[in-house]
Amino acid sequence: MSEPERGWRKAKPTDLDAVRFFMSEREAFATGLSGRILAPAGGLKLPTRPGGLYVFQGDQIEALAAFMSTGTTFPIAPSEGSFDRFLSLRRLSALRTYRPASCVGLAATVDDLESAFAWTPACRINYRVMSLDRGDFKPSARTAASVRRAGPKDLDALYPLAEAYEKEEVITALHRFAPGVCRAQQARSLCEQIVYLVEADGRVAARAQTNARGWTRDQIGGVFVIPAFRGRGLGRLAVETLVRDRLEAGRGLSLFVKESNDVATGLYVSMGFRMQGSYRVDYFR
Repeated sequence: MSEPERGWRKAKPTDLDAVRFFMSEREAFATGLSGRILAPAGGLKLPTRPGGLYVFQGDQIEALAAFMSTGTTFPIAPSEGSFDRFLSLRRLSALRTYRPASCVGLAATVDDLESAFAWTPACRINYRVMSLDRGDFKPSARTAASVRRAGPKDLDALYPLAEAYEKEEVITALHRFAPGVCRAQQARSLCEQIVYLVEADGRVAARAQTNARGWTRDQIGGVFVIPAFRGRGLGRLAVETLVRDRLEAGRGLSLFVKESNDVATGLYVSMGFRMQGSYRVDYFR
């Protein structure tokens, strides 16, 4: 029997098992991608043109790159030889008209893909990517505040936190805040993700939620405490409650936090999260 030809090809729905195996071993740093390509019914949700999900395969998948129709690109590849792999990917005619809006992943992999495709980002945001498994969790929240899981009826109460979070943590000089989009995203999260809120002094003061759900892990994102309530342990309470919920469901956790945010990094380390590497989100004009 001849050896399978190694190289890039566009993924098909029948690649579900191979993609699931590849991604499950890498969700400690790539849950965000899993959440984009895992359909609610359990199949593959393949990006539409001009993008696509591409796999580099020999006997099994060795590398993967998702080019989303929104312009977001997620590359995953072993460090050795990744530039050459991406250079061969660039030669595919189907990607010649693709225009990136952002590139997301481990910093070294992002660098290799951007170099291979001759992409020059206008803005780079550096993060640390971290993960947590059940045996590593170290809960310690001590506060009398009320915490509960949120639902669609909490949209109005949560929207001010969603808006403040977007403006403080997400919006760059390249972007404009869009209230309607922000509200729609929070509404979608309340229906599709796991959201916890903390109430203090008669109002919602803190939020923690998942923003991607993969095969084996859920990704935490959107953690925010209203400035007037910071320093009271409310963020820790929200995150620990969410973490406990997900661990009891048999899930692992992942997240990424800005390299400049030492307070948040210290909080997650104290809970048992482990560093997985340097992570980057690059934006293009």
